[in-house]
Amino acid sequence: MPRLRSLVLLTFALTSTVPVLTSPAMAQSPDACIDAVAIPLGVTAFDSTTATTDGPSPCVPVGADVWFTFEAPLASTYRFSLCANTTFDAAMAIFDAALPCPLDPTDALGCDDDACGGGGPPIIEWTLAAGEVIRLQVAGWNGASGTGEIEVTDLGAPIPGDACSDATTLTVGTTPFSTVGLSTDGPPACAQIENDRWYVFTAPTDATWRFSLCATTNYDAAMAVYPDSAPCPPTSGDALACNDDACGGGGPPIVLIDLTAGTTVRLQVGGWNGASGDGTILVEELPPLPAGANIVVGDLFDMNQFGRLGDEVGCALASTTCNLGAEPLDWFGNPDPRHPFITMAAYRLDDGRLEQIGLSWAKHGFSAAQTDACNFGCTPFPDSTRLGSGCSDIYGSGTNAAQTILGPRAEIDPFTGGFDYGLSILSAPAPSFDATERRLILQDADLDPAAWPNATYFAEVYVLSADDQ
Repeated sequence: MPRLRSLVLLTFALTSTVPVLTSPAMAQSPDACIDAVAIPLGVTAFDSTTATTDGPSPCVPVGADVWFTFEAPLASTYRFSLCANTTFDAAMAIFDAALPCPLDPTDALGCDDDACGGGGPPIIEWTLAAGEVIRLQVAGWNGASGTGEIEVTDLGAPIPGDACSDATTLTVGTTPFSTVGLSTDGPPACAQIENDRWYVFTAPTDATWRFSLCATTNYDAAMAVYPDSAPCPPTSGDALACNDDACGGGGPPIVLIDLTAGTTVRLQVGGWNGASGDGTILVEELPPLPAGANIVVGDLFDMNQFGRLGDEVGCALASTTCNLGAEPLDWFGNPDPRHPFITMAAYRLDDGRLEQIGLSWAKHGFSAAQTDACNFGCTPFPDSTRLGSGCSDIYGSGTNAAQTILGPRAEIDPFTGGFDYGLSILSAPAPSFDATERRLILQDADLDPAAWPNATYFAEVYVLSADDQ
């Protein structure tokens, strides 16, 4: 630290002929805002012991203030610190030097009183253009005064988008980004967001817009959206939307927001609890969904065997059921009949002939999740009794293999989706099951590659519901 080095050299000079290196001169500092003196990069000593109060109290009650100016030699971020040798509970604020004295509290660009810890002194970091001049008010909390040093450090040119006030423009389509090495300039919003990068986006049309980090993001990311009219940095309460794990698996996020043409919003893209990394932001307009509730089957990502009985195996598929409709889809569990019925089947195509080789009983849906696996833009329903507009529900293959919720297909009206639980075998006590019954049963002979060397196999999920338009 510069002050300690000068003390050591001063002590050495008392017993040798080595030239003395002295500390910056410490005289009574300028007491009036209008008399502020310029300080350079490095360390400048100050003394406020006889100072009066000439300025405002931007963030804490202050008095006994002294005044300085600083002109940025380069476009960069600068740190103004009183941590090293300040002897009292100090506070500091910065203002645009072009503003007339005396100044108003609302004129402050930045203000701090205890960033050094332990109740003080202050640190302020601020990004300045080359030649930009700011005015510093160095004061004491509640009128305290004393001596100290201002250390001005050039932290290097700012990274575009690292600060809310320096947000970069985001357009429709895919934009790569990185949060490695960034500072934290915004609030935690909903997900303890840190190491944030900032963007502004102006909607070209009236639409629901989706901002997704799902595709290539390689860390536990989080994102929040704020109105452009909010201050920089905003507060968590200013957030219009916030998310940290809509893509599943603990992240990354998806945010959906309705915007009118010409509306500008500000995006904070960071990491949960300080995580950082690289990724891409996909900005896309979502088309309006058709009226009603509309079942669409999405990715069939898993198929497993859950039991064997002789030459038969009992299988099941995972199912992704999505609501491509503007209204929620009924998903009440039994005994309420208003839920989807999920059936599974398997086929073999050989020499131009498609043959069904297995089918399951009907699995009864019982609880709807509210994810966006089909990328329609999910508007979640408040509970699990309905699947929200654009939302998806995923049952794993193990759940779809659960024999106690598999019932006969014949109990369901295939034209209306009607079902009477009171007449169903599911309303009776569950019997004991063998390893394959009610599941998608396949015969070893139908899967024998020696018997069917050129065959192609297909697995099917079909979903029926009375609420489907």
